[in-house]
Amino acid sequence: MIHCNWINFQFENEALTQERFEEMMDDHFQAVKLDETGFPQYIWTSNFVFIVIRRVKLIEEVEFKQIPRNPACE
Repeated sequence: MIHCNWINFQFENEALTQERFEEMMDDHFQAVKLDETGFPQYIWTSNFVFIVIRRVKLIEEVEFKQIPRNPACE
């Protein structure tokens, strides 16, 4: 399901807020798609789409893959 409001989620025993995400990515949040467990799969910002990859080994890790969105053509 796609949500237009930020939904806090946890990784590495910390909650990731909208403000922290926007600061990390230097972009503005627009929407998020959650999986069946309520964890983000995709996060849309003004300029990018982030694919969220969750890895659990000894500790939980999250990787954000950034792909361009709406490229400007000249």
